[in-house]
Amino acid sequence: MPVITSTDQHIVTMLEHLKEEMAVIKQMLLHLTQQSNTVATLPAGINLPLSSLAELEATEDKMKDLACFNGMTKYLSTIGGTDPCTNTRHVLSRILTMSWAQQLCWQGSGKKAAFADMQLCRAFVDAVLKSSRTTQTDIEAAIKRWLRNPSPTFGLGVGCPPGPHTLGPTRDHHFPADMGPIWAAHREPNF
Repeated sequence: MPVITSTDQHIVTMLEHLKEEMAVIKQMLLHLTQQSNTVATLPAGINLPLSSLAELEATEDKMKDLACFNGMTKYLSTIGGTDPCTNTRHVLSRILTMSWAQQLCWQGSGKKAAFADMQLCRAFVDAVLKSSRTTQTDIEAAIKRWLRNPSPTFGLGVGCPPGPHTLGPTRDHHFPADMGPIWAAHREPNF
């Protein structure tokens, strides 16, 4: 009878973990394939990114039309991201210029407009709910963080809380494939 060592058990455990990850990746790929079969374009008369109050107001007026709202939601859902933080960064960086994003906040205060009350926000939330497995609360939290620090690098270790949905080291010392040793050289895991 063969002897099973702790190394053998570890290898089996890791293979089971990989099998589970592959099943998740397969589902995500299937979802993306189905999603990419439909081409989405911006509704007529809307140009992104928005860079002024006049452009924002015009877009908000157009989005009162249900067909335009649905078209914008469909378009935004094709931009995507792997989690609420990266999805927020990708989409908001496309719909708002950085300088204009600094004129907005979630609830509005002082001279800043309330993003939460806008049709654009509703379309954004609907789009992310359609394109990723997350909750409205997570999406809104990611939007709030991004509006406090609008940046195309949001989600790359800046602005997103640490966790399995963000880039950065985890307890298992896994690093994002596109960051690799660069991330490791600049960030030490917090255990």
